[in-house]
Amino acid sequence: MPQDNDELVNRTLVAGLILEVILEAGPLPRDPQLRRHLVKSGLRRALVNRLAGHMPLHSFRSMARRLDDWFELYYHRLPWEGGDFFLGGEAPAGPPLKEELLSEALQGVEPLLPKRRHRKLDRARLEAFLKRTHGHWFRLRDFEEFFHIDRKTAWEYVTKLIQAGLLSHNQGRAAAARYRLAPRFVEE
Repeated sequence: MPQDNDELVNRTLVAGLILEVILEAGPLPRDPQLRRHLVKSGLRRALVNRLAGHMPLHSFRSMARRLDDWFELYYHRLPWEGGDFFLGGEAPAGPPLKEELLSEALQGVEPLLPKRRHRKLDRARLEAFLKRTHGHWFRLRDFEEFFHIDRKTAWEYVTKLIQAGLLSHNQGRAAAARYRLAPRFVEE
C-alpha cells in the first residue's frame, strides 16, 4: 500500500474514532475547553483500546504521531453550536424528585462520605449531582467526571450508595452498568 493510502486510512480511522468518542460520551458539557479536553482524551483512550494490536505497529505509530494534527483538523469542523451533540451536561427533565426524603437520606449516608477538609465528594455536591440526573440512569464515568475522582474511588462510592439504598443498579456489567436514584426518591 503506498504511503498516501496509509495516511488516508489512518486519517479516516481517526475521524471515525472522534465520532465514536462523541457518540459514546453522551451529553457533553457546553464549556468549550472542557468539551475539547474530554473528546481529545477520549480519542487517545479509544486509539489505544480499539486499535493497538489490531494494525501493524508502524501504522499505529504513524497514526499516534499525527493524532494531534488530525484531531485539530476534524474537531473544529464539527457543528458544536446546534444539533444534539450536547445537552449542557444535564439529563433531560424527568419526574419530580421527593427532595425532602432525599435530603433525609443524604443525612443518613453522610458517615460514608470522606471526612477530609478538601474532599471532592460531600453531601451538598452529591445532592447537586443526584438532582442534576433527574432520576435518569447515569454511567460511572459521569460520576467520576462530576466529582473529579478516579474510577476506583467512584466505583467504591457508588457501591456504598447502592448498599445504603440511595442508588439503584441496572445489573449491567462493565460498560453497560448504569446507576440512578432509587425509585423511592422519584415521584410517580
